[in-house]
Amino acid sequence: MLKNKEAFCAEVMPLYLSKLEDIERQLVQLNQIKLNLQQRIASIQQEQIESE
Repeated sequence: MLKNKEAFCAEVMPLYLSKLEDIERQLVQLNQIKLNLQQRIASIQQEQIESE
């Protein structure tokens, strides 16, 4: 067991940074998926308006 806070931080910090990078990548992907979905919805709505 680590008794020293600095040693603990030094050991877990790379893991935390790596996880943060993973989450950032996932957020970028989710935002792209969201944008694509919003564009599809807008396109479908526009087609419905034009066909009326």
